[in-house]
Amino acid sequence: MKTIVVKVNNDCNQKCIYCGIGDISEINRMDEKTLKNTIFKTVNWNPEDRLVSMQWYGGEPLLMGIKFWKEVVKLQKSVTSQTFHNSIQTNGTLLTNEYLDFFESNHFNISFSLDGCKEAHDLNRPYNNGNPSFEDTMYWIKETRKRKIGGESVILVLNKNTANYIEEVYKFSKENKINIKFNPQNRRGRAIDRNLELSSDDLYDVYTKLFDMWYTDDFSNRAEIGFLDCTIENIASIVNQSMDNNLRSDCSFFNTECRNSIFNDSILALAPNGDIFPCGKFIGENEFLYGNINQIEYISKQDTFPNKDIFVQRHKGLIECKSCRYRDMCNSGCANAAYNFHGKIMTKNPYCKAFNDFFKYVEQKLLDDGKGKDFYVLPAKKANYKILFSPLRNEIAYITTEEGEIIRDFIETGKKIPKKFSALEKYMKKLDELIIISPKQKKIHTQSDVTFHLSQKMNNGETEIILSKELIKPVVENILFRYSRNSRIQKTFTFVGDCATEEQWNILFWAINYINKVGVHNKKKIFLNTNASSFNKERIIKIRNNSVYLNFNIDVLPNDENLKKPFLNTYKLFQVVDQNIKMLQFYQVDFSICFNITNKEIAKMPDIINFIRVNYPNIRSIDLEPVIINTDGKTLKYKDYIKYFSVAHNIGKVYNILVRNLLTKSSDRIQRKFCKGIFTITPSGIIVACQKMIDVNDELFNNFLMGIVDNKVYKHEDKCQKTEEMYNQTFPRCSNCFAKWYCGGMCPKIK
Repeated sequence: MKTIVVKVNNDCNQKCIYCGIGDISEINRMDEKTLKNTIFKTVNWNPEDRLVSMQWYGGEPLLMGIKFWKEVVKLQKSVTSQTFHNSIQTNGTLLTNEYLDFFESNHFNISFSLDGCKEAHDLNRPYNNGNPSFEDTMYWIKETRKRKIGGESVILVLNKNTANYIEEVYKFSKENKINIKFNPQNRRGRAIDRNLELSSDDLYDVYTKLFDMWYTDDFSNRAEIGFLDCTIENIASIVNQSMDNNLRSDCSFFNTECRNSIFNDSILALAPNGDIFPCGKFIGENEFLYGNINQIEYISKQDTFPNKDIFVQRHKGLIECKSCRYRDMCNSGCANAAYNFHGKIMTKNPYCKAFNDFFKYVEQKLLDDGKGKDFYVLPAKKANYKILFSPLRNEIAYITTEEGEIIRDFIETGKKIPKKFSALEKYMKKLDELIIISPKQKKIHTQSDVTFHLSQKMNNGETEIILSKELIKPVVENILFRYSRNSRIQKTFTFVGDCATEEQWNILFWAINYINKVGVHNKKKIFLNTNASSFNKERIIKIRNNSVYLNFNIDVLPNDENLKKPFLNTYKLFQVVDQNIKMLQFYQVDFSICFNITNKEIAKMPDIINFIRVNYPNIRSIDLEPVIINTDGKTLKYKDYIKYFSVAHNIGKVYNILVRNLLTKSSDRIQRKFCKGIFTITPSGIIVACQKMIDVNDELFNNFLMGIVDNKVYKHEDKCQKTEEMYNQTFPRCSNCFAKWYCGGMCPKIK
């Protein structure tokens, strides 16, 4: 994705005390000619990147008027070779319902500038007449959030005013569920007056105070502060030596993507008059002027811009930072901040000491917090041995039974390991020098995937509702455009249904075409979950050509398939499924098979794998999913299931067939809860959190209800919150279980 940062004006309706523009002598706004050239002439720059993120700011960009923004969309729509995603940075006070209607219908994301709590904000960001602006900004943040087009996060400038209210800022973030991005005040414009600028020690104090409040807060209800999550994950990677140059980054220190974008020519910034700069923060610094959009024919990746070589040098790293433990976390800091403080960019971040000391503080805190924790002594099949297991450290080892007793004492009472067990003591010390962090879990209603049910039986099965285009369109657009600012996020669309009618197939292929058309440049994946009974050559070829991945829920064995799932005309099902599977293999369509195991099928699992290997030798994986509560109300016989699953699994290993279930799949990952929830749309337009909970007559239905789709996606915040709480709930007995990070406390429906 290429990013175009566009400063459309230099005037504003507020007089922020740290404004980087400063007091202006004349108003400078982008004219129609410059706007056209901005959109049309950047098309050829990095043409292989067909996804364009345009980030608009000012001044206050809403002073341009809605006519300007309508022209933006009109021009973008005329460029069919690119997909544009727009975001706008605003103080929000000039928003109107007309603006929100327009931004919503054209998929703009609205970002706000807000300095946390009212006291700090009104000190820093008054109107031009000196009046406070907090209430107006907050009002429009709330209105924007109702429409799901922004307002979840804000940018806060850290100076002495905000630092003095840091506890109130944290409380504000938590109570309003707003993710705050903290930017230290930059030395330019009005901020050249250093009275409110934080020293390095001041910034360290603010960061540590903020971290302590956040880290000690209840995990499930603490404020969302992105850079603290980043800090913990990155430090854990460094300490545990799992760093792979893919550390998460955050502009609170310095964004890796920002640095790489300048180096790789995937970001440009334009001033209101069309002047081109390497990034938005350098606008107005003529030493780094690339040229003017109105005076060049087009922009090419091959163009050699003035001073680009110095950015290349900085990208490779400053010599004085080479030996720093945390170099890959801050990347020597923001080049623009270095330039504003020191007059040159080949210098370290002015807050280098604050960042370094803060990283050390967090590292020690994490190490101290993890000592003696997350150790489990488990039984082993090997005689006279136990297993020492630390899931969050990803460590496992055999120990003797005697060593196991010693470690149990160490875990339960803190008793020191005797000196004669020096090797064990050394190993435990090594483990205690690794950082453990609990896994994060996405919230259900902020995910980038969705499941559609193609049809639904109503009125006790007498009528059938088919999914409609009117329901599909707003949901698809919500998923594609809500996460448009991060092209790395894969959008997943899953369709569930028996596809028994031509009508279902028609709506399915319409939906697939619409997703591919609207999200032509998005990273996405489409799945179809069905029973493999309604395919033909034409449908299979369409599935293959659209790269749709198939998941089949079938009973595999001929007698089971025919007895359990007969056609309405009693025609035997297995012959049809068998024919379709062979046809899918012939046309090289990717698919997987899932078999639901009840108590009746437990002993048949080895037979299923043998049948697959003999009749479908190209199938390389199969899921044997346990049905926890059978239709007769009886619970699954776990011991028998594990016994026969193990036999089936071993057969699969011999013949190179991956035999899986939810348990084996969960052992590959650490998770906080069993299921992240599935954002599911029913044919009647109801949004639920589980694809198995679509029947309004089910006594548990209301527990999973999240909202409705009616031309727009309406999520009921209170219901979303209750559903989230249900998914996060765990049994008290799970707290000390060695497997809790894998099973996540069981399915919410079963609980």
